[in-house]
Amino acid sequence: MEPRPSPVTDISDAALMERLAAGDVTALAPLHHRHARGVTSLVLRLEPAAGLEEAEDVSQEVFLTLWETAGRYQEEGRLRSWLYGIAACKARGLGRRERSRRKALGLHSGRPVGIAAPGSRIDDRLAAQDQVGQALASLPPKQREVLVLSMVEGLSGDEVAAILGIRTGAVWVRLHRARKRLE
Repeated sequence: MEPRPSPVTDISDAALMERLAAGDVTALAPLHHRHARGVTSLVLRLEPAAGLEEAEDVSQEVFLTLWETAGRYQEEGRLRSWLYGIAACKARGLGRRERSRRKALGLHSGRPVGIAAPGSRIDDRLAAQDQVGQALASLPPKQREVLVLSMVEGLSGDEVAAILGIRTGAVWVRLHRARKRLE
């Protein structure tokens, strides 16, 4: 006998969002299961000083906000962009709180996170991870947001603009400035 697919995997994000907008809270769990890892990862890249626990807390806040705003969501196949927009706003708040706290305590920037090169020695991968994390952390938050959303998450300029609430032209200007700064 062939195993039956989970009924959750058969339901599209659009259908789950319709259910959530209609008040069916059970639709939130499969959406969280599908997208929480990406949201947490995005928060870590947008706010390099955040730890995993903080990023997971922000991710939880993102899904609570999704639940609260489900009625305003317009299905255009862009749930990921909607979630990333919420995450970017929440990450900004986390960053402001963290910078204020560190400034008040006289501390330096937090621990960097980055991307390790596959197949290399662990020491080399950790060094590369530190370099990428430090490079991202050195960018102003607005440039870091655009760089991460477009270059790391692979979102289009229009999607990044919609997430951040800016014009597409501003996305390209910030991205250009971020790249120049990283050189």
